[in-house]
Amino acid sequence: MLSRLKDYFADKKVCVYGTGLEGNSTLRLLEKFGNTADVRVVDGVSPREFTDNGEFDKCDIVIKSPGIAFLDLPTPEQREKITCQTDIFLKYYAAQTIGVTGTKGKSTTSSMIHHLLKCSGYDSRLVGNI
Repeated sequence: MLSRLKDYFADKKVCVYGTGLEGNSTLRLLEKFGNTADVRVVDGVSPREFTDNGEFDKCDIVIKSPGIAFLDLPTPEQREKITCQTDIFLKYYAAQTIGVTGTKGKSTTSSMIHHLLKCSGYDSRLVGNI
């Protein structure tokens, strides 16, 4: 997966918007790739300030933290360049991913699915908030 991600980010201007847990883990991943991408960090400004000040337009990819909402971007081009860790992961592994959502029983259901896959000989990974 790392080689696919390295190719995805190669020669792009990447902006990491938000430096919480997810933003910092994104920065650590990008550091592993060396100088293949021009990485900028934006934190402490509202989405409107970010898009209005011109920094947004200089980026090819904006990887936003989960708590940041872009509610009123004026153009489809602006919306197209915004992504997150989950979107990037699913870009390459959607066909191999089982997601469990809901109000109750997610940990139990996820653990059961993982157990059944392992017992059936699949190389299964149980990840997430479990």
